[in-house]
Amino acid sequence: MSWVPIIEALVLIGILGALGTVYVADPVCDDVNATLPLELLVIHFENDHYTTLGGKRKIRDLEAEIRKLTKLRHANVLRVLGVKLVIPQSNAPPQLIILSEQAPPLTLYDVLQDCENLREERSLEYLTQILTGLDALHKIGLVHRGIDPRAVYLSSTENGQPKIIKLGKCAFYTQLLDLHRSAALSRRIPPFKEVVVPEAWQSKDYKASFSQYTIQRDIHAVGTVFLQMLLGLDMMDRYQDIHAALKACKHSHTIAPLSSHPCTAYLSHELHTSALSMIVPSKKAHESCASLLKSLSIASLGSPPMPPRTPSMAIPCTLPTSHSRILC
Repeated sequence: MSWVPIIEALVLIGILGALGTVYVADPVCDDVNATLPLELLVIHFENDHYTTLGGKRKIRDLEAEIRKLTKLRHANVLRVLGVKLVIPQSNAPPQLIILSEQAPPLTLYDVLQDCENLREERSLEYLTQILTGLDALHKIGLVHRGIDPRAVYLSSTENGQPKIIKLGKCAFYTQLLDLHRSAALSRRIPPFKEVVVPEAWQSKDYKASFSQYTIQRDIHAVGTVFLQMLLGLDMMDRYQDIHAALKACKHSHTIAPLSSHPCTAYLSHELHTSALSMIVPSKKAHESCASLLKSLSIASLGSPPMPPRTPSMAIPCTLPTSHSRILC
């Protein structure tokens, strides 16, 4: 793609991000309804390792995978519009430039910090959208590598319709983190806090190899996010394993005192089975996003319809009292 017209059409604001400089911009467009807020991520590979043949091969492989991602257009995945790798002839550091759709400001992590947990109907709605976006990613031969509540964005809609889920930080973001762990991209990048997952909640593929990223590892991460929607962000700290967490869901029918951290609803048999199969897959057959979506569609048929929302109810929550949790 031609970068010159795009760069000239942008009003850029440089922000030092976790892995490089992020430029936030709105394109110059005659049709205001077609304006797509953009982000330009510029990564400098300043470590001498990336000027070696092995280092250059790693970032060329990364660029090739991002090019795959640019071909994906899906409502539940943040769009990556272009990528350009610049490897100077001199000893100057290589640069990777990634142009993408600007992520919405609200993440699932933000929502769960405010609301603590979601109702079963809302969790099922978000889970369906997450799996739909992930299925599109898997179909082009990519895995996400880093699904967690911070990588799930909520895009606002008009007329009080449910928010649209968009998966962000797809594929390349975790690859960049792994490269930084093995050979720091730049001394200017601040240290980042590693998320420690308790062993009982780790996927089998993770235990086999930290750097082994598979479809099943993605689906395991989605199952964990689903239970976090139901039980809260600190779910893995409060429950020994998935069986203890699902038992809490299965036996919680009503809103209980704040200190008990209950699930918000009784899980149907289908949802209980789906959650278990995502995190503890069968030895004989692994679930796919498509098979899970089929199971969830059956489960949703047995769920009562959600009440209509009004524009003033962007994220409806029950006001907290001394005897209840905040539910969304």
